[in-house]
Amino acid sequence: MLFVLLLSTLAAATSSTPNRDTLDHLLSAWQNATGGQEVAAAVAPFLQPYGGVHSVVWTADERSPMDVAGAAGLLQHLADFPKDYHRKVGRVLPSSDGQQFLVFYEDFGAPQTPGEGDSWVGCDVVTMSAGRVSGIRFQTHSLARHLGISVNSSEIYDMLDREFVATTTASNRVGIRKLVETKRAHIGTAQRINDSLAMMREDTDLLSWEEEGLRATHGKTEFVDKFLKPGVLILPDFYEGLESYIVVGNAVVLQQIPSGTLNESGRGVFCAWPNSDMYFFTGTQISQMMFMRDTLVDYNCYGVG
Repeated sequence: MLFVLLLSTLAAATSSTPNRDTLDHLLSAWQNATGGQEVAAAVAPFLQPYGGVHSVVWTADERSPMDVAGAAGLLQHLADFPKDYHRKVGRVLPSSDGQQFLVFYEDFGAPQTPGEGDSWVGCDVVTMSAGRVSGIRFQTHSLARHLGISVNSSEIYDMLDREFVATTTASNRVGIRKLVETKRAHIGTAQRINDSLAMMREDTDLLSWEEEGLRATHGKTEFVDKFLKPGVLILPDFYEGLESYIVVGNAVVLQQIPSGTLNESGRGVFCAWPNSDMYFFTGTQISQMMFMRDTLVDYNCYGVG
């Protein structure tokens, strides 16, 4: 009887945890607020006290992350958002350990300078501890925000709804571990890419944040021809720069700072940009991919357009 009671208690705990409850209340408060000042005030009660908050923010005019230490720094960052800023949350995916959450969203706000857009998409990683927010890593399609690029968020949500499975199988974990080890391997760029390609199914599709908004490729061959060859493979020293990873059901999100040297007009230009690459698995194989990167940092480095 005690064993049955314990199982019931554990089942109830998995559906509602202090971390998830806090996050749900936080996102509700965030969505109901308008303007940076209101958002900051709405978020404040959910943060870890005593300076236990660390966030990472990428800005359009910087080539490196801006580390924001403490709750006060995060709240100031939010308070600087435009007066009419507001957020619409689209999907929330919990990590397998329940400590981190992927929050996919659309943000809205009137352009602050000529040429800016009035809406953009993003996927922030919210880290929780003991029912409070201990950090946020902001990942925004910044070209959409700063250059008015149109992004259809339904394409992102359609992929998530179609591909995401909440359960992480043993086979998924084997595939995820192989991918992580490949990305961190100290081997040549071509070998590392080939090892990653060997893990992909032939029908693997990609959805990537790009300068035109979203770019899709269909199948492994098209991914190589239309994504790797014109982009990654022109950087002979390309390196993924994997910082950390998050297991989310049948997927893994790789938080990276990729880099490489672009040979531009006879001179080498070193480029680095932040991204969160999401790989979905069927068994041990990669079945779908979504690459989310700070497009404006990459755009400024490459000088595209």
